[in-house]
Amino acid sequence: MSTAEVFQWTAERFELAAEAGLFGDDRVELLDGEVLVLAPMRPPHAATVRSLAYLLIPALAAQDVTVGVEGPVRLDERTEPLPDVWIARGRPSRYDDRHPSASELLLAVEVSDTTLGRDLRRKLPAYAAAGIPVVWVVALGVGEVLEHRDPDVDLSLYRSVHAAGRVATLNVPGTDLSVAVDDLLR
Repeated sequence: MSTAEVFQWTAERFELAAEAGLFGDDRVELLDGEVLVLAPMRPPHAATVRSLAYLLIPALAAQDVTVGVEGPVRLDERTEPLPDVWIARGRPSRYDDRHPSASELLLAVEVSDTTLGRDLRRKLPAYAAAGIPVVWVVALGVGEVLEHRDPDVDLSLYRSVHAAGRVATLNVPGTDLSVAVDDLLR
């Protein structure tokens, strides 16, 4: 009796397959060697991503950081997620021919409406294992932002989780900017 093996993708193979059109028009990401198809983006999710980009990009333009919107980040050789928004060290030209690495990321943001469970179960541990210092999960259905800090790389979890309601403000790591949670939850 033979056993079947699961094909484990590397980030390099994943990128080559995407360039070759293997995934068609599907939005996909790579988590721990598995290719996951992302759920279609509903209007509230898309509006929140646009609002966040509208807030962050002009406010951080003069600082030595890059804001990415729905762009891939390379966490390791088997993980290349597609956060809704991310902030990395350095000017945008630094990433002209590669994706930001885990050590360059200051913040990853996941906007969650129908995807909250998957974001918390699958993506958050990947971010923690890679040592991403801060992750915001914008929980649209709950009306709050779950701010995760202090990653435990060995346990793939965050030691500090803070639920920030509408009246709170959050500091954008590595910058001098604060963002009102209410602006994220419009």
